[in-house]
Amino acid sequence: MHFTFHLAAGKQRRNPATALHLMVAVMLLGIAIAAAFLFWFTSVSPNFQSPYFSFAVFGAVCLVVSIALLLLAVRQRKGQEDNRLSGWVYLELVVLLAGAVLFLWQQAYIPALLFMVMAVAVGLANWSASRKSRGKLISFTEKEIIVPGRLRAYAWREVNKVLYRYGTLTIELTGNRLWQNFATTDADLQIFEAWVNSQIEKYAAERAKEW
Repeated sequence: MHFTFHLAAGKQRRNPATALHLMVAVMLLGIAIAAAFLFWFTSVSPNFQSPYFSFAVFGAVCLVVSIALLLLAVRQRKGQEDNRLSGWVYLELVVLLAGAVLFLWQQAYIPALLFMVMAVAVGLANWSASRKSRGKLISFTEKEIIVPGRLRAYAWREVNKVLYRYGTLTIELTGNRLWQNFATTDADLQIFEAWVNSQIEKYAAERAKEW
């Protein structure tokens, strides 16, 4: 069996990528306005044989994505976690890279470079946020207990007792050691406690030999 707890703090930190998502949303909104202007300009200017419909389509996509990102990011900033925000990262990357290709096609190299830089920044921010999220997980497996901030996991033969009460997870270890922190879980606590006790009992003989 396998149980997972999420490390919590007294005050939850915001997702570090949220600010970048908001910045990208505002930028895409500005690009949507600029694309609409370029489409209008190419349609009325005598210097162009036909309007650039690619700008109209790209502007519409930027507008829809920016509004969706703004709504989801504001929802998250209000404390309502929404996993869809991280899923939209891939759409951001597609839109930003499409913008880079569009401006390269129009030989506008500075805007194209800006789009590529933003795409790299979004990708790195999402990667960093996912690593931090994984680093806050406490995992109970058949062989060991993995806790954040430790290079080595706790083997079951080191564990005397595991207790989860009132949002606090406590792991009592041999040698008068103690690990304790605030944590949350969706697991069935009765099943978890029964399984933990069976694991501790299973390694009781090995624990006794060491002492």
